[in-house]
Amino acid sequence: MASNVPKGISVLNRRSEEGASNRSRAMGRNLASPYMLAAAGLCMFFIAWCFPPLLYEHIMGEPNLIFLDLPSLLLYLLCVAAFVAGVRVYDFVSPGRFWQPPRLHSKIPPVLFCILPLLLCLVFEFASVAKLLTEHPDISYYLLTQQGDYAKVESESEGIWAFAPALLTATAWWVFWRSGQLNMGRWSRRLVSTAVAVSILIAVSNAILKASRTDLIPIVIGSLTIYMVRRAATNSVTKALAVKSAIALVLLVTFFFLVLSALRGATGIDSMLYQVLGYSVASFNRLSAVLHGQLRFPFAGRGVYLYPFFAFNGTLNSIFHQRQLLGFPEFQDVWRSEFGAVSEAGLDASMIWATAFGYVFAEIGWASPIYVFVIGLFYGWAWKKIRAGESVGITVYPLLAFCVIFWIGTNYVFESKTLVFLLCGMVLHAYESVLAGKADPGTLKT
Repeated sequence: MASNVPKGISVLNRRSEEGASNRSRAMGRNLASPYMLAAAGLCMFFIAWCFPPLLYEHIMGEPNLIFLDLPSLLLYLLCVAAFVAGVRVYDFVSPGRFWQPPRLHSKIPPVLFCILPLLLCLVFEFASVAKLLTEHPDISYYLLTQQGDYAKVESESEGIWAFAPALLTATAWWVFWRSGQLNMGRWSRRLVSTAVAVSILIAVSNAILKASRTDLIPIVIGSLTIYMVRRAATNSVTKALAVKSAIALVLLVTFFFLVLSALRGATGIDSMLYQVLGYSVASFNRLSAVLHGQLRFPFAGRGVYLYPFFAFNGTLNSIFHQRQLLGFPEFQDVWRSEFGAVSEAGLDASMIWATAFGYVFAEIGWASPIYVFVIGLFYGWAWKKIRAGESVGITVYPLLAFCVIFWIGTNYVFESKTLVFLLCGMVLHAYESVLAGKADPGTLKT
């Protein structure tokens, strides 16, 4: 039967639908892209740069050095520009675009295909928690008595077991992405979704048990990032979803930050405000002190802040002995030295973060933008991989999203955890290469 809709109107409707699809994709892409992440990092700098000095000095009890400080502004703008340039250069040399995730056909039941990697990671996770509680049974007491700092210190001696939550989190992200590409019934899909949610909650609980912000916050930011990128890949991002996701990110990060602050002894409004400023504006204050030569880290200049994985990783050192050959100090020695350095600079010694760019500047001075440009290239590579739906991008890029937000803290990109997420993606790629194949070729989304 012939349609009663005029041909011209049909064409207009189709174009309208295509336009809405393009806007949805662009919105999701922009929200999760390295460019938007860099913009968020720059916004945090400007908040600190303009923060009222009298209020800051009243809460923190130290001089406000970052307020309208021009050298700090110049360095930050140069580093952000270098980062963006690195991403753009990689995208120009090796262009990447969003692909409609193709349907996958697994050689084993789809539920088992998804659940099996999660089960292996959960076994490793529970074994790591059991080992931690067996060797340090007083951790629970420290948390209950708001002495979380002691729990964090004791949990840092776990060795390779410390990476169990990272493996579980990366695998949960991968299962979340791949489950949408498999042909499963409603209850099977619900089972897999529940397993992913439970895995994330277990990883969060592990981080809380250790009172570790750098274990917990990456899970929160990374999970929201993978959610938004996945929605963008399937053209299902709306303005309402974008706003809700941004609000959820701020609320969740704030909530978990305050929870860990409480476990570490912060009580009352004044104490909470001190914690919030101490781990945000105070970091930029130390950046300013580094730029002006007021704050000098004893071990800066040896590369420990440029490639901490190479300098501190015990497994790597047992193979190549780089610590003895190159004279790298122990991590604990570097960490403890920062408290004394901050104190000698006339600042609050309990807050030692100097921002990612501050630590890089302490190493190589005004050559820092060159180093940040290389990081931008790395982000360009990871951004291309996740847009293509490749396993290594699915596991690595969400962590890198956290690293940009964590510019307020330390240079986290080349920590050991990044390598763990990278290796996890490679193993999962091999796993799916053996047990799954494309059921259709997929569609390129421009």
